[in-house]
Amino acid sequence: NKRLIENINNFKNSFKSFSPLICFSVKSNYNSAILRIIKENGLGADVVSDGELKKVLSLGFKPNKIVYSGVGKKFEELSFAISKNILLINVESESELKNIQNSIISKIYKQIKENYTLPPAPDLKVLDDITVQLRIYVGPDGTINRTVVKKKSLSKAKDDPTYLPYVEAAQRAIKRLGKFSKLPEEEYNLWKIIDISFTPYQT
Repeated sequence: NKRLIENINNFKNSFKSFSPLICFSVKSNYNSAILRIIKENGLGADVVSDGELKKVLSLGFKPNKIVYSGVGKKFEELSFAISKNILLINVESESELKNIQNSIISKIYKQIKENYTLPPAPDLKVLDDITVQLRIYVGPDGTINRTVVKKKSLSKAKDDPTYLPYVEAAQRAIKRLGKFSKLPEEEYNLWKIIDISFTPYQT
């Protein structure tokens, strides 16, 4: 233990002029006792799997000191990492980027739905009858700055009075929400402008 702590301090001293976050590769040593010493001495964790991420979280590593690397991350794994608000996800492929985008949209969708009140329902033929196309502009802290109803939905509301209450209900839900929570700050470029097709019955 003493030698490990000495090595950690020597390594940190090599970069003391700008004090970066140093992340230990959990893949190189999965031992809980060693990982605890590393955490207690101020280092972060570099993980490459869902299992490693859950391991370091269970050992008390702070999310803002965890980096998720590795290839082939699945949607569920990325969603879990985003939900824990870890510091950084290294995107290794276009499919991973798409999975991150889908995970963020899913989180946004859920928050809107939690604030949605269904208006009195007229006769509806299909689910698409009440889908509202929206564009939402969001600040870096998650504050909703502006919501725009897209032309397709505006045109439909103009032609079909029974559809208009669903457009208004979606707008009210977003206004009531006011601010999205737990969106990954380092991925702000992916959610600063959100295009979403909102359907209240969708799960």
